[in-house]
Amino acid sequence: VSDLTLARERAMAADARLSLVRAVEESRVARTELGRLMGIGTGDTAWTLSPRLPDPDDDSLSLPTLLDVARGRRLDLSALRQNVETAARALGFDRRFALLADGTIGLAYEREPDGTFAGGGFSVPIPLFDRGQARIARARSVLRQAISLHDALTVDIGAEVASLFARLTGARDRAQQVRRTVLPLRRTVVLETQKFVNAMQESVFTLLMARQAEIDAGLTYIGALHEYWTIRARIERAAGGSITPLTAEERAQAISAGSPPRTPDE
Repeated sequence: VSDLTLARERAMAADARLSLVRAVEESRVARTELGRLMGIGTGDTAWTLSPRLPDPDDDSLSLPTLLDVARGRRLDLSALRQNVETAARALGFDRRFALLADGTIGLAYEREPDGTFAGGGFSVPIPLFDRGQARIARARSVLRQAISLHDALTVDIGAEVASLFARLTGARDRAQQVRRTVLPLRRTVVLETQKFVNAMQESVFTLLMARQAEIDAGLTYIGALHEYWTIRARIERAAGGSITPLTAEERAQAISAGSPPRTPDE
């Protein structure tokens, strides 16, 4: 080969070694940071990790299930539901409480013989005569505010979960495409190029370039895995914990607390 070709290949090899040095450095820094997050001292080096993240082949996740889980397990949303109940009890009336299909609150309060106040998707009894109007107006305002805060957070949670779910499915599809199609094709190119090199119809540098393309495809797959599991962790945080479907016990507890989670099908 010419001196130019040899120099070019040596430069590519030097760049690859530099990339390896950076990768080792990033790995050490990431391991130290992970140990800090897990509360492990720097002197404890006995813990190990799996060689690679699992393949994202779980197709059981669905947006309605994730929304159902988020509405049932988010503690801040449960706290706002409790605020609604507290505001309703401050009026001194029994309540009928339900979540609508989109997770927002629908309220209908028991009608008293002396009249009711209706408005905004719920009804609140008030005295027939004008007595304590300021207190009642304030209580009604507090109730409206509690409902508004609950519904606003419900909408925010739904939007966040839906956005993350869209990104999750995209990362999963990319990872599957690379693993099932791109990597096998790159491997085939390497094997076929090896045959031509053995027959002295291609240079060894052509084989190295094919191998480099295969490695790059592998790095793309690792990047897709990283993105998938990072987004999945963010979904779990947005959903308030594990994204497994609600158990029968959890549903029973939610219903007994007056805040039954409802799916769109319900």
